[in-house]
Parts: sequence; structure tokens; C-alpha cells
Amino acid sequence: MATRVAQRELRNNTADLLRRVERGERLQITVHGHPVAELGPIGSAATFVPVAELAQELSGMLDPGDQLDRELRQADAEPRDPFE
Repeated sequence: MATRVAQRELRNNTADLLRRVERGERLQITVHGHPVAELGPIGSAATFVPVAELAQELSGMLDPGDQLDRELRQADAEPRDPFE
């Protein structure tokens, strides 16, 4: 559960609040008492999934006419030099 923090407190105490976030705390930023954003520590980097693996996982799930299906098939091909 995130700790609620007013926008005014964020403005006035940015460094202290960022230290709390750096230690792992999540903060919910409010404006006039309404939550508008959540501030939290950056997690580990996203895991890269090779296109071939993604295409295999999605195999059979997409309609062949689907734009994503076409884009995945194009991405699986050798990249072309746009300057040729």
C-alpha cells in the first residue's frame, strides 16, 4: 500500500521523499485529496524477449490479417538498410 502524499508536500520536500522512494517506499501523490500519480522505486530492467520467441508464444492466437501479426512477421525478417 502506498503512503499518500499531498502535491504540496512533494513540492516542498522532494529530496526527502525521493530518499524514501529510493529505500523502497511507494508514494501516492494527491491533488486536493484525489490520487493522481504513484511514485515508486525503479524495478529491475525489463526482460528482453526475442522476436522469434514472442512470435512462437503468440502463434495461433492472432488472425493472419491482424496488423500485429504482419508486424511480427516483418520484424522476424532480416532488417533492411533504409539508405539503400
